[in-house]
Amino acid sequence: MGIKLEIADDYLDSVLKQAAGKLVGETLANLETISNPEEAKATIKNTIYQNFRDLNSQIRAFDCGVKFIRPLPVKK
Repeated sequence: MGIKLEIADDYLDSVLKQAAGKLVGETLANLETISNPEEAKATIKNTIYQNFRDLNSQIRAFDCGVKFIRPLPVKK
């Protein structure tokens, strides 16, 4: 079993909304600049995969940041 991530619902909703908007914008920009359908398919496929890799990294980085700012336990 992998590492358990803890992410606030509001943060996850915000990240997903931003990621979706970014993906739509990049995809539409690709369609505007590429006229060859096969090249467009390959470029859009790559754009989608890259955006999800970025989203994965952003979510994991948030979890590490939260762990970093949590107060250390006080030793008695």
